[in-house]
Amino acid sequence: DDFLHRAPPWASPAPTVAAGSNRTLPGAATPWVGLDRWMLARKRRLLPRRVAVLAPSEWLAAQARRSLVFADIEVRTIANGLPLDIFRPFDAETRRQLKREFGLPQHQICLSFGAFHVDSDLRKGARELIAALAEVARQGRAKEFHLAIFGGPAPRELRELPFGITEVGTIDSPQRMAQLLNAVEAAVVPSRLENLPQTATEAIACGCPVLGFDISGMRDAVTQGVTGWLAAAYSPTELAANLLRLQDADRMAAFRQAGPRFAAEHWESRLVGERHLRFFEEFVRASPAGRAQPCQP
Repeated sequence: DDFLHRAPPWASPAPTVAAGSNRTLPGAATPWVGLDRWMLARKRRLLPRRVAVLAPSEWLAAQARRSLVFADIEVRTIANGLPLDIFRPFDAETRRQLKREFGLPQHQICLSFGAFHVDSDLRKGARELIAALAEVARQGRAKEFHLAIFGGPAPRELRELPFGITEVGTIDSPQRMAQLLNAVEAAVVPSRLENLPQTATEAIACGCPVLGFDISGMRDAVTQGVTGWLAAAYSPTELAANLLRLQDADRMAAFRQAGPRFAAEHWESRLVGERHLRFFEEFVRASPAGRAQPCQP
């Protein structure tokens, strides 16, 4: 928000405060309003004469278009690319071997969840996931699922639920991440705010459906019913219902086929590079000499 400088409801119509001072000048309602307008003017002065913004998701592009800093500036969306020679679906026997290697059960639905700073970063959605799993447990279905936690330890509240948990620790390479995503049946990304979540795009490329909430950049990653399911924002009840839908073997087989196709069409690294190159060529052709300065937020 600070970089984009989206308009707050209390913004004043013009800069009204001197630099380095909280003294209110004539026309300012409060010192903070004046300071906000002064900061906006300073940010706009720092921009090159011609700028274009490239955003990896439609959601972030929309935020840039709402920005006071980028008013009247071209904004385009080009997704981040993935190395699909790494993030790809493995055959059934390899997946069974990976389950044994990670210590995951063969006959339960294994769910991956990245426990990165879950106690301090509420955006990761650990509380919502715990509430959804508690609902699954209340329905007597906990034994159908097993959790594969990576990146950090499982939160205490999660360990108190009647689910099997395997903590696989830090994933130190893309190859290892692809192996984990092929060892589980689904990836849960219950974030409260996302740009284009790489955990989700990598999972989809591996044929692993993604479950999360219908918010921000999750909509760019997950096509409803094709590469996963998105519950209504922050609804643990809907997230729990989607978890239970993973028992549909036909739907799971369809996910494994649709995800890699979607990834090849949208996130393949070479195609994404070509999209960037075309954009830069168009931008340079349309720019006065020496003023072609695209930037990314």
